[in-house]
Amino acid sequence: MSNQENEIQVVFLVGAARSGTKLLRTILSQSDTVGSIPYDMNYIWKYGHYDLSHDEMNDIIPSKKEIEFIRNYIFKQAKKQNKSIIIEKTVSNTLRVDYLKKIFPNAKIIHLYRDGRDVALSAKQRWEGSLFDKEQQSKKEIIQKIVDLPFFAVFPYLIEYIKNNTKHLFSKTSKHVETWGPIYKGMQEDKEKYDLLTLCGIQWNKSVESTMNSLKNHKKEIDFIEIQYEKLIEESSFEIDKLQKFLHITDIDKLQNYAINNIKKTSKHKWKKESKETIASLEKVIESNLKKLNYTID
Repeated sequence: MSNQENEIQVVFLVGAARSGTKLLRTILSQSDTVGSIPYDMNYIWKYGHYDLSHDEMNDIIPSKKEIEFIRNYIFKQAKKQNKSIIIEKTVSNTLRVDYLKKIFPNAKIIHLYRDGRDVALSAKQRWEGSLFDKEQQSKKEIIQKIVDLPFFAVFPYLIEYIKNNTKHLFSKTSKHVETWGPIYKGMQEDKEKYDLLTLCGIQWNKSVESTMNSLKNHKKEIDFIEIQYEKLIEESSFEIDKLQKFLHITDIDKLQNYAINNIKKTSKHKWKKESKETIASLEKVIESNLKKLNYTID
């Protein structure tokens, strides 16, 4: 273990896109000892593998150069903020938890999950949103990402990103994103086969399934904990207590106060407002994993 790992606890907040990872990251960041990387950094995780068309990287063995690059980037963020704990929450990490652990074997993992029906409906809106929609990423996040960006190292990623999105930047009829969220193997083909809501359901399926399979190899409450989004909304005090014990945060009152003043308890079960036909069609795709996560099917 390096001296940096002795001094800094790396924590990966892993959750499917639109599962509340930004909210939980913000809650944890209220602690004086917890810092966070305020943007997703897929371009850092894929360093050395920019030719890969998806984010499933569990079978890859990172090179020494790749390990050093990624570790140095994250530790630099923690030291810059002068924090002993650093939270990183790139949503595509749901598809590569094993890869993360190869680079940070002593990292802790928080698996945040949410009802796949709500996730799919919310994700569909993001797929249909503008590239510059503030829901995609705030101006502050964009500016900070640019400031921290190691341009030379990630240049191939930037070229690919620009190529994939140029037609939407200059189109009068299509300003939405080309792809959004974690990219699983075969997603491009599925885009042609399924309607968008079904695709979002499959994307949630792949994310939670990959994460759950990876976590089977680790010790619950020691290496990782699971937080359900709906419980975080409804019983924030209890869930924050769990997080405090897991991360050994001392100033828990700051987290509790933020949650009390900022959590909207209406941010759940929005899928019940949709037609029965729409939800029944979606449930056919995600029913198995909904049940594994103890969600009920009407």
